[in-house]
Amino acid sequence: MFIKDFINKKDKVFVKFIFYYFKVLGTATISFNTESTKSRKRNEWKFTHSKSSIMYNIGLIIFVTTVSSFGFIYASFQHQTNFKKFERVTDRAEDVFNILSVTIIMMMFCFKYKNMAGIANKMSMIYQSLISSCPQTLYKSFTDNILLHIILIISPYIIIWPFIIVFNFINFPEFEIYNFTIFMNDIVITALLMHYSTVLILLKYFFKMFNVRLSFMLEEQDYLCEIQYLNCNNRSKGKIKELFHMRKLYASLYEVSQDVSSFYSGPMFLCIFKILVSATLSLYYVAKPIIIDSHTILNVEIIRNSMFGLIYATALLIFTTLVTQTARESVKTREITNRCIINFENKYIIKELSQFSTFLLQADVTFTVYGFFSLNQSLLTSMTASMTTYLVIILQFQQNN
Repeated sequence: MFIKDFINKKDKVFVKFIFYYFKVLGTATISFNTESTKSRKRNEWKFTHSKSSIMYNIGLIIFVTTVSSFGFIYASFQHQTNFKKFERVTDRAEDVFNILSVTIIMMMFCFKYKNMAGIANKMSMIYQSLISSCPQTLYKSFTDNILLHIILIISPYIIIWPFIIVFNFINFPEFEIYNFTIFMNDIVITALLMHYSTVLILLKYFFKMFNVRLSFMLEEQDYLCEIQYLNCNNRSKGKIKELFHMRKLYASLYEVSQDVSSFYSGPMFLCIFKILVSATLSLYYVAKPIIIDSHTILNVEIIRNSMFGLIYATALLIFTTLVTQTARESVKTREITNRCIINFENKYIIKELSQFSTFLLQADVTFTVYGFFSLNQSLLTSMTASMTTYLVIILQFQQNN
């Protein structure tokens, strides 16, 4: 018990750090309480909407919009000798789109605070159900893996962003104010991807824990029926109840997964479109000196845009990989169930497994943007094709001029 209490304290410290990091960046408009009470289980965390967080987000929206607008006006009146008119116009258009995207995304988090609290509470209850009969060693293994996975997801941003910021302030001192506004908007966008990625990590391990529990329960049943034939019927009745409980638990997992997909659809639509536009322009500034053989773009400008392209690519690669892995874990549940239907001889257990298998065929876990396109790794292929097409069009337009 002492070890589990220690793990819980360690979890709380880390989760609070991540939670308040997202809160500062405007992507968490809820609050949570980890204090145990008589009516609340030790590990259960209660999430509620927070008026102070909403007010903070409103203040952050005003601050970001004001500073970004000032940076936009400042850059518009700066004379950039190494930039053509087309490049100045596209840069300013990108700035306007960035300001609008970040503002709308943070407003969405303000308006949908009840949905966020509801999703967080559902995930907390699912977590409690999953660990209720989980062995202490397995519980420690899963919690450690979740924390390690989250740290690995956040690390690239912590490493790349400071390097980009320092590089830009050293090499572009005349654009310090403008660079500050760019970083502020892009950090909010990457925070959204980190926020969604963190939720996906939790869902992925929830499905993994569910599969471990399901496999253990069904394998135990098969073993006991072989060595204790007389008690097999009584044990089977208990296992049928457990299977029914597991089916309800999976239904909750599926429901919260679709809630997550629906909640992030709006912000992700703007996020993906923003990254597509910004990454295409970054590629243009990198490819232009090579394709058109122009000397108007400085080497530091190429490095700068390459770094922005790197952070966009890293963010999307991490995110789409997690979407694919989470969906794959849900498919494993169907494979385990179908395998056990073949192995079991008890008709009541087979009936329960068949019903579960039928439900699994209908409960396809996907993460999409309003159902228009999936957020799995196929998104990278689509975006790469789109960016290549737009890049060729822009370069041809520049060559013709």
